[in-house]
Amino acid sequence: MNAPGKAYAPATDGIVRNELQFAVRSTGQSEFKKAIDLLSEAISLTESDQPEQASGKIAMAISASTTPAQEAWQVLEKNGLI
Repeated sequence: MNAPGKAYAPATDGIVRNELQFAVRSTGQSEFKKAIDLLSEAISLTESDQPEQASGKIAMAISASTTPAQEAWQVLEKNGLI
């Protein structure tokens, strides 16, 4: 069980952020940067023992990153790259 304020998995957070940073650099899509910022807010809220608010920020981060990721997938698929 995690100690209060340490409910998130730091290693996972780093992986997710790295992937989002790669997406920002690769596509220039600002939505990926927004997702990074929302994850940072979620971590702060978790550390402040506000899991409900953190969950909302995580949901927003997922939404922010899903749309441009889907658009990129469609371009790759259209060009026969996947």
